[in-house]
Amino acid sequence: EDTGPRFYVSITQAALERFGDAPPMPEELLEVVGPGEWRVRGLGWALAPPHSDPQVLHADLWGGPRHPRRTIRFPHLLWKPGYRNSCTTEVVPGAFTQGGVAAWQYRHLRQASSPSILC
Repeated sequence: EDTGPRFYVSITQAALERFGDAPPMPEELLEVVGPGEWRVRGLGWALAPPHSDPQVLHADLWGGPRHPRRTIRFPHLLWKPGYRNSCTTEVVPGAFTQGGVAAWQYRHLRQASSPSILC
């Protein structure tokens, strides 16, 4: 089975040029993630060859002048096209709160099995 690098195809800049400011999160998702200053940060696709090795554990952190990078995590909304395809992303529930990775987290990896996930 082949494995290979991942590529992220971003359309964020094109979407901002077309629609202006990033739109607020839909009300339906706010009910899930709770109140806050939520904005779309990135829009695109992650592409990887089938059966590729998983990424290393990491935390995606975001920050700016009003939001220190060390404390802000942003959620990912992931989906696969069609209801017969499932996301297979691995997550560690409750981990990465400070942006670091600890050895115990590898023992708590859980693989998603749903057409869409919010993590």
